[in-house]
Amino acid sequence: MEIHEKGCAKTPARSVGFYGQGSGGAIALLAAGADARISVLDLLNPWGDWPDWIRDSAQIPDEERAPLLRPEFLKGVSGLDPVLYMPNLRLKALRIQQVMDDFVTPASARDRIAAAIEGHGQLARYKDSIAHRDAWQACRISGWIREKMRPSDESRAITTS
Repeated sequence: MEIHEKGCAKTPARSVGFYGQGSGGAIALLAAGADARISVLDLLNPWGDWPDWIRDSAQIPDEERAPLLRPEFLKGVSGLDPVLYMPNLRLKALRIQQVMDDFVTPASARDRIAAAIEGHGQLARYKDSIAHRDAWQACRISGWIREKMRPSDESRAITTS
């Protein structure tokens, strides 16, 4: 066990929960692929599926879109597409929340993200931002993560015995 300079024992991080929204959701997926301590991801409207997202997202001004759609650029970012990362992640829990009236993530990209999570996590779709707000008020931003980070009853019994 490692001891801090103030004499407190340092417990190694075993599990990290991560919330990400939009580009932060894409970053969270990439981070989970690089750091095994990240075991729970809760993502709201994560960006991904770069060819469709770049082509159709309202986030990119039209005058900046053409160079981003060049094949050499798309090839360069293809290895950083969160849609490709999701099926390979080894997580305790993954939830993708999609607000269907989100104007940033195009419908085609949203559908590819939803397909990528199939069998690997939970998909929560909200008809609009009001429905999402109502669900959020029930658990707050960290409620789902906190629930998923709790040790299972079985691992609690092993730890305490």
